[in-house]
Amino acid sequence: MMVENCELENYTLELDALTNRQLSIYLYRNIQNIDELHKKLLNKELPCCIVKANLILDPFQIVIAANKAALNEKYGQMVARNLYTEIIYCLSISTNISQSLAAFGISKDTANVLVILIHDAQEKESMEKLVFDCIEGTRIPISRLSDFSDISLIKKTYKICNEESNIPSLLDSIVSRISEKI
Repeated sequence: MMVENCELENYTLELDALTNRQLSIYLYRNIQNIDELHKKLLNKELPCCIVKANLILDPFQIVIAANKAALNEKYGQMVARNLYTEIIYCLSISTNISQSLAAFGISKDTANVLVILIHDAQEKESMEKLVFDCIEGTRIPISRLSDFSDISLIKKTYKICNEESNIPSLLDSIVSRISEKI
């Protein structure tokens, strides 16, 4: 794994106080071992969620989905089998887990990804090491996410028309859709 020299390599914040957990997000480009990572995720060997970077406009999109997933886990209301799949489910507007995974999850042609960890404060370093050691790609500042965001694909995925994406903003429209999903 390579890490570009950067000021802001990740995005870490506290989730809802009821969860007593933190969220960390990392941006990677040019992943060389996507098939291996996919297998490890399916076998639950990696304590993380990996999503396509081209469908994420802003880290706040993930914050909303991860917080919702963590609260669903806390209250026994998860639709998916584990927390990381629940994050992908919450990112999507689909109520079908398979469709959510197909849209946001990684596939053999995925090169740029966001790695999402949900952790207690004391387990962050050990989780990072476990996950980062498996990724063959370059970690870059999360502030470069917009370099990879595909606006037309994001609008299509979230069913946002051009008029709506301007008022008040595309991010607001996305967050509204994520928040409204039951």
